[in-house]
Amino acid sequence: MPRKYAWGARKITLQQFVNEGRPPFDLIFIDADKAGYADYLKWSLKLARPGTLIVADNVVRKGEVANPASKTKTFKASGNSMKMLAAEKRVTTTVIQTVGK
Repeated sequence: MPRKYAWGARKITLQQFVNEGRPPFDLIFIDADKAGYADYLKWSLKLARPGTLIVADNVVRKGEVANPASKTKTFKASGNSMKMLAAEKRVTTTVIQTVGK
């Protein structure tokens, strides 16, 4: 059975990277709990440099993320992450659905 980690533990690790002055990453891959994606993206921006590629997995959710009537927490979280990125002037974004209909 996969081990589940609390968002708090990951947040502490990401904050430690920033506090320790670790060099920025060239590639960041986010594949975690969808409700926390906006937080992961905020930390990713702190840990990135201009030109860093940030990939967030499973955000389209068969197009449901664009459905304003969706009541599912996962879809809302993905949609909120995309809205955050759309407002972020430091990034260029592309959303691609590669699996599903």
